Order: sequence, then C-alpha cells, then structure tokens
Amino acid sequence: MTLHGSFHAKSDVDRFCVERDKGGRGLISCQKCVKSEENNLGWYIKNADEVLLEGVKMADVIEYETCSNKVDFKRPCENERTRKWHERNVWAICA
Repeated sequence: MTLHGSFHAKSDVDRFCVERDKGGRGLISCQKCVKSEENNLGWYIKNADEVLLEGVKMADVIEYETCSNKVDFKRPCENERTRKWHERNVWAICA
C-alpha cells in the first residue's frame, strides 16, 4: 500500500486496523476476518437445532465449544488494537 501512496511507510499499522470513528483507517486484517468467520460458523453450529448440524457437532469437524457471539468476539480485539495504538502515540508525543 505504500507503493501506491495510500499508506505512509512510517505510519502505525495498528491505526490502520482501528475503526474510523475512533481515529483509525477502518480496514480489517485478513487474520481477523478469517478468525471472525470461524467463530461465527462455530456459534451457528453451537446454537443450531437442525439434524444435519447435530451430525457436524458429533463429527467434531468445527471447533464450537469455545465460540462466542459476534459482538463479544470482536470487542476484545478492537479494544486491544486501539489500546496499542494510543500507547504508541503517547510515547511518540513524549519523545
């Protein structure tokens, strides 16, 4: 992204993934997207009452015991990114 001028080479990567309303760029990382979808699928299987999905539970194909709902899964990741970004900004201002 630095080659095309949309991201400065010395810019903070954590700011890149923080939501726009909190001062970031609003993009999501690939890892966060994949983990979020895996969690959502596990949550769906965990709470489903369909016969075929009961078979998926029994086959233990997808990890569903540790899955949480969408909001509870995203909140800690977002708070951690925002905290890291703000800590770096405090050190940059003090230096």
